[in-house]
Amino acid sequence: MSENFIGEMLKRKFLAPSKESLLEKIMGHEEAISRYEKKGMDENQKHILHICRDYIQSAKECMRGFPSHPHLVWNLLHRVDEHLIFLMPHDELYARAIDVRTTFDLTITEKKVREDVLGEKGKLTVAIKDMKENGQNIERAQYLIRDALQYLNENVDTNYWILSMNTLTSVCSAALLGIFMLIYFWVYSQYELIPYAILGFLGAFLSNLITTENFLFVRGGPFWRYLLYHLMARPILGGFSATFIFWIEKSKWVFSINPVTADGKMVSSVQSAIININVNQNAIAYAYIVLAVVSGFAGEKLLRNMIDKVLKKLEERAEKTKEAKADTAKIKETT
Repeated sequence: MSENFIGEMLKRKFLAPSKESLLEKIMGHEEAISRYEKKGMDENQKHILHICRDYIQSAKECMRGFPSHPHLVWNLLHRVDEHLIFLMPHDELYARAIDVRTTFDLTITEKKVREDVLGEKGKLTVAIKDMKENGQNIERAQYLIRDALQYLNENVDTNYWILSMNTLTSVCSAALLGIFMLIYFWVYSQYELIPYAILGFLGAFLSNLITTENFLFVRGGPFWRYLLYHLMARPILGGFSATFIFWIEKSKWVFSINPVTADGKMVSSVQSAIININVNQNAIAYAYIVLAVVSGFAGEKLLRNMIDKVLKKLEERAEKTKEAKADTAKIKETT
């Protein structure tokens, strides 16, 4: 059954990287189950073995469909991890307990939970102590190790799910943002903005190309979700950033690009802008191109800072309006 399943998966023209690690995990579990099965087993262990096989079969069925369900598959395989604790011989169980303790120490940060599991009287501490003392209380040690491993797996599964859902939300938000940008361009025929949006896309792709940081990918996670995040979400955000920055410049609220003649004379100037950038009038188009590419390159940070400045500018104007109204009211009262 396992060979048929592995062969079926490998015959596919494309196998997502997430399924590669899942196949490896399944093969490892089946190898362990086959090894335990060759040894003498009591009825309780046979029942546990049957449960493990059911979990693995369910995981295989989840992988066959489209779309696959990597979160559920990992949950099922983690349940197998936990049940295998009751099939391990003493030496293997002791080694497994040490691994769980190390992983728990590196992963879990809550003080109360750490004390309950890793403290002087914690579950893993007691379990390891039981196994050291001539293999006493092995059954209790199995349950204690299983409980610690179950908490660790649930914590990993939950964080993995949250990360995956956040990335999916970013991808969906980018898709909707792109759709409504196209609707806006079509309805209002703002063809002047389209080139700047495209330059913003190019800036975001340039950021992907020369970045020195690792891209967000989770081994065993939904591959397409993370790929689309980098190839669609960030570029669309870059395109929107370029368009938004172009609008900000045209509004002259935060900064203004002012053309100057070859001898340095101002063609026009906007005093209300916080920042005034003087550019040769023959190079205005190039200044907008550079602005659009830079906006796409650092879209998220630049957009956030620019929106903060716009809101601050509006707040200042609102305060001045309040003061002006108050002064007008006082003048009316005196007259």
